[in-house]
Amino acid sequence: MEKVVILELDGSLETGCRVTLEISSLGIPSLLKRKGNLPPNLPLVEALQQHWLERYRPLGAPYRRSQDAPEIWEEILFRIKPKQIVQQALIEQRIAECQESGQQLCDLFNQWLDSPDFRLLDKTLRQHLSPEDTIRLLVRTQNLQLQKLPWTQWELLQHYPNAEPALSPLESTSHPPQYASSRNGRVKILAILGHDDGLNLAKDRRLIENLPQVDPHFLIKPDRATVIELLQDQSWDILFFAGHSETENDQGRLYLNPDESITLDELWFTLKKAVEQGLQLAIFNSCDGLGLSQRLDDLNIPQMIVMRELVPDQVAQKFLTYFLKSFATGKPLYLAVREARERLHDELEPYFPCASWLPVICQNPVILPPSWESLCELPETPSPDPPPAPGRKRPPWRQLILTSLLVTACIIGLREVGVFQPAELKAFDHLMRLRPDTQGADNRIFVITIGEEDLQYQDEQGWERRDSLSFEALDLLWQKLKPHEPRVLGMGIAKPKNLEDHPELMPEERIILGCQIASQDLPSLGAPDGWSEERLGFTQAPEDPRGFIRRQTLVRRADPNCPTRRSFALRIANIYWQQEGQTILEEIEDIEEYFHPLIETNTGGYRLSKRQAGGVQVLLNYRFQSPARIPLRFILQGLSNAEIHNLVRDRIILIGRDEHSEGAVYTPYKSDIKEAGIVIQAHMISQILDQSRLYTLPQPIETLWILSWSVVSLMVIQLFRKPRLLILGVSSTLGVLFFLCYISFNQNWWIPLIPSTLGVLVTSSVSIYLDQKLHGIKVNQSN
Repeated sequence: MEKVVILELDGSLETGCRVTLEISSLGIPSLLKRKGNLPPNLPLVEALQQHWLERYRPLGAPYRRSQDAPEIWEEILFRIKPKQIVQQALIEQRIAECQESGQQLCDLFNQWLDSPDFRLLDKTLRQHLSPEDTIRLLVRTQNLQLQKLPWTQWELLQHYPNAEPALSPLESTSHPPQYASSRNGRVKILAILGHDDGLNLAKDRRLIENLPQVDPHFLIKPDRATVIELLQDQSWDILFFAGHSETENDQGRLYLNPDESITLDELWFTLKKAVEQGLQLAIFNSCDGLGLSQRLDDLNIPQMIVMRELVPDQVAQKFLTYFLKSFATGKPLYLAVREARERLHDELEPYFPCASWLPVICQNPVILPPSWESLCELPETPSPDPPPAPGRKRPPWRQLILTSLLVTACIIGLREVGVFQPAELKAFDHLMRLRPDTQGADNRIFVITIGEEDLQYQDEQGWERRDSLSFEALDLLWQKLKPHEPRVLGMGIAKPKNLEDHPELMPEERIILGCQIASQDLPSLGAPDGWSEERLGFTQAPEDPRGFIRRQTLVRRADPNCPTRRSFALRIANIYWQQEGQTILEEIEDIEEYFHPLIETNTGGYRLSKRQAGGVQVLLNYRFQSPARIPLRFILQGLSNAEIHNLVRDRIILIGRDEHSEGAVYTPYKSDIKEAGIVIQAHMISQILDQSRLYTLPQPIETLWILSWSVVSLMVIQLFRKPRLLILGVSSTLGVLFFLCYISFNQNWWIPLIPSTLGVLVTSSVSIYLDQKLHGIKVNQSN
């Protein structure tokens, strides 16, 4: 009998976990439900970190061949982003240390699961499970530490040969797959063979090609656009990736080729569509894959197989060989993974410690795992539509056109009062993140940041500072920078203490100070007495809700304590142009003409008040990468003249607080991590120097654009009568809409996505309702 055991863990190793145990069987939703607790366990936290980071990861160093295992490579190559390999110790010593720490981790883990408050749940499991049962153990948690625990080494599972654990999100929904009509009774696999420096991915390809009833399509070191196009335009049963990957900031990153990488966040829309079209299983046979599983609950990928840590190339190949052989010959997915892991344990663990711990299933709990046979099944043949009744007519076009106009008018009305602005700004951020990196970092700019350690360094020197930069630090910094001829030194900070008492810096035309105009939330931060207005610029940028910066202001009203109308970025760009012998922008009329179109009260997805749209504002066209940066103390004490010369020569130098200060803000690229305000200023300067603009359509054209998609949805509804074709037609319309918006954004045009999407969905729904009401067509009946 197949049984499903759900172990839900709410908490962490540091605070303890509330545990909910649920056992169910096929056809019986829930046999029982129990609650318990697991205590905090700091020694287990320490052992977990010590094992993976201090004992396991150093195995990436080169080793000599073992006489007992001559087939082992001279280097253990991990399928992670290539990094410099450092010689450390002989393989025998490292393996022994890793095996010992692994055993200590297992002992502490099983002791934790033997806690008094958990024993009742353990006893319940032993009473209701039989060694003959096929058991899927779903460990439901969002805590990364709990996911990294060796659940396959739970002592209880050793008594159940047909049990295999999997990770599962706390929340999930089920979306039935929509199979494409081109399915031919074979398993369709999209195999992405990515960046393979030091790896042998040819063997992975041969394994997939030799599977029975398989229809594979291989992408060798593809670019992002090719991956997105194939996932969106075709339906796939299995998505396979092999190559270098890693987890950064709890998010998985895949390296497609030596120059391009992509995260699941950047593939969000594409993978959602792939799942809706029938994607059942994703296999990421690459390193450090737990970050890839973090979006399982959001994307609703039914099943994923990932590697929980760095994986040697030979282990990855062996696992793929054993798993695919078992799965393709009829073994259930869970048992195929267990069988492959056990073979890794017996054959490779003497040379590759913890090899059998690495593969892990990530399971959507509401979807049954597929079998190879179910993936090969042909789709049901649809029955023909019944002949139309005598005298039956489609809804009058006049009524449909009127419906489309009314829907569009309602959407435009709601848009005008700002209902859709939050959603449109989020769509703006997604499109910004999806843009390819065509420029790289701006090499004309170099940033010096001031963090807490830099403040502490100044205090230790006995230097008196007003806010973040003492005059002594500034004086020493300028002495180190000036011989290397920087273009400009821009200081986006409060003025250094007593700067006006040091006249040697006052006439230096290459030093630009930033000042802050008073606002409702912030006081004024002025400039030293006698400092000329031409070397002063305001640093404030208009903030959107939640502290996001998507715009920059070039000109605005002056303030008594900040007596300048020009922005900090514009001042620096003017000096750079002046040094290049180019025309500078001084007159407001010239600035407005140069940066046309400007932001008004209704621009793109923005609906702003006159005060919010005040001054000369433009959309901030970020670069994909931020400029190079270095902490202040490194310049003052740590770098040689030659190193400083390479960093400073002919560059714009900016200095300001780092991303941990109060002035840090959010950007479209990082919705949960703040960026330093001085780095935002660097992006603004780059945009001005590059003459890079983001354009929007005039309001009448935007209205026609939204209306046109409502009309397109009407045409789709009238062309397709079957329910499945209706869904496919509307989905394709939305896909084309998103693709056009994506392509336009890549060409610096922000055109309405959210209102147009609503136009398609609402018009389609109303049209189907009218069709039902007038002619009794049941669009929700089966084919």
